[in-house]
Amino acid sequence: MLRLALSTEREKRTILNFLSRKVRKKRAVEMDTTEYLMSNPVNREYLLQAIDDIENGRNIIYRELIEP
Repeated sequence: MLRLALSTEREKRTILNFLSRKVRKKRAVEMDTTEYLMSNPVNREYLLQAIDDIENGRNIIYRELIEP
C-alpha cells in the first residue's frame, strides 16, 4: 500500500487523478483485439454474425495457401 503525506486537498486530487489515468491507460493497453472490436455496437454485430456463421457452417470461403 502506498501512503502519501499530502498537505492540501488539491495535492490529493492531483495525485488521485494521475493514478486513475495510469490505471485507465493500462486497461486500454490490456484490451485485446476482440474486446476492442466488440466495444463498437456495429462491429459487435458483425463479429457475432461471423461467429454464428462459422459455428453453423455458413458463409465459409476456403482458400488455397500460396507457398513461396
